[in-house]
Amino acid sequence: MGEIMKRDERGARLQVYERYKAGADYDPLGDDLQPVLEMAIESVKAGRPAAFPDTLEGLVEFKRRSIEYLEYLREVNSRPDATRVVPDIEGWSCYIGTTRTTILKYSKSRGEEWQEFIDIMKNSIAAAKKN
Repeated sequence: MGEIMKRDERGARLQVYERYKAGADYDPLGDDLQPVLEMAIESVKAGRPAAFPDTLEGLVEFKRRSIEYLEYLREVNSRPDATRVVPDIEGWSCYIGTTRTTILKYSKSRGEEWQEFIDIMKNSIAAAKKN
């Protein structure tokens, strides 16, 4: 069986990798977690996930918010004193106020334009993560 996760007294997962060396085998959590937490808090405070209707206007807004997410990451990463942040699907969905599942549903159930844009976003995220 897998290793049991270590948690603090309130149930938060501790970053403890006893078999690995920080800085050599993994990067310890740094300031890059803060922007992700800020996005998550704002998304949860906003209430119900944003609805992007299956219309041209909905697609335009979905694209606008998605591009805004990438621009936000670029801005954070351009700060000389900032710890780098990496895009991922969870961060993207949180930033635009929806869920990974909803984005997957959009990709499968909406037109080719939706699917193509979502594929471009996913490929862009994967390319950034590889660097």
